[in-house]
Amino acid sequence: MNESNTGSYFAKREQKEREQAASAADPRAAAIHTKLADDYAQLARQRTRPRLSIV
Repeated sequence: MNESNTGSYFAKREQKEREQAASAADPRAAAIHTKLADDYAQLARQRTRPRLSIV
């Protein structure tokens, strides 16, 4: 699995987007960064959940 597909990558991207949202002068830009952060957070949660396998 490459690094851009891991939970830690998505968690880092979430943090960066939240920082961008906090520093955005335009409320529309802040909203976009917040939405991206929320999406990255969801992806991070999906990648860090244990996968169940049926044997």
